[in-house]
Amino acid sequence: MRLLLDELYSKEIAEGLRARGHDVVSVKERPELEGLRDEQLFRLMAAERRAIVTENWSDFNRLVRWAADEGLTHYGVVFSSRRKLPRSRETIGLSVRVLDDFLTRHRADDALLDSSCWTPDRPGEEGAPARPPLWPGRRGVRRSMVAPKFRGCASCAARIDELRARDASDGRRSRRSRS
Repeated sequence: MRLLLDELYSKEIAEGLRARGHDVVSVKERPELEGLRDEQLFRLMAAERRAIVTENWSDFNRLVRWAADEGLTHYGVVFSSRRKLPRSRETIGLSVRVLDDFLTRHRADDALLDSSCWTPDRPGEEGAPARPPLWPGRRGVRRSMVAPKFRGCASCAARIDELRARDASDGRRSRRSRS
């Protein structure tokens, strides 16, 4: 899998991943990408067959859904957070190890074709599928319950089933407890 680290991530992470044999670039290494709107970056990385690593869940999740609605192909979005990959000079090594393990598990260029997931919390774990947040005003109802089903990469399929089962059982329990 080929990756682009968005502008929030240090270029040293990309350098560390390249030293481990991965095809990774950072927005900070490519001045022509700096300042692009999310949609422009999303389309450009689809043309380059690169997945995007970002913390910007709201905008890129919207773009993933838009691409699905329009029938457009993209090569994936890997969501992260400051909790999963803290952004400081002291944690560059952690980010390199987590992303190296993730890339080793997802070697094929199309491993995240037309899908998205979260980075694992630590090396050796699977990334969880990118689940939509709860709808405000609809207690306990996830968008995935009323929107098209999420299609994740093959190595995340078991985790997706597990999360769906948990959501379904949580929904049943919460309805029963209200009666």
